[in-house]
Amino acid sequence: EGLLDEILSSKGKFGAYGLPDAIKVLSDEVDNGRRRLMIEFTSYSPRGVAFENRALLEAIPAKGDLFVLVGSAFEDKWPQASDQIRRTLSSFRVDAAE
Repeated sequence: EGLLDEILSSKGKFGAYGLPDAIKVLSDEVDNGRRRLMIEFTSYSPRGVAFENRALLEAIPAKGDLFVLVGSAFEDKWPQASDQIRRTLSSFRVDAAE
C-alpha cells in the first residue's frame, strides 16, 4: 500500500533506525472523502531496541495532493493517549486554496 510505504519508510520518523515490521492494519475506513487507518507496527531505536506502536492516520485529498496527519503512541501508552489522538485527528481540516 503506497500510503503506508511512505509513512513507514526509512526516510520518516518510524523507519529512521530500521524499517518497521509486524505491520498490521486494524481498520481502514473512508468517510466523506477522508481516509482513516489504524495500524500496529514495530519500530526500532538507534540501539536496535524494538518498540510496539499503534498509530491513527487521517488522509485528506485536495486538488491532486494528499495531506496526512499521523498520531501515534507506544502500545503500552495507547490507552491513555488514544482519546487525545482521535480528537486531534478529527479536528484536521484541509481547505482548498483559491
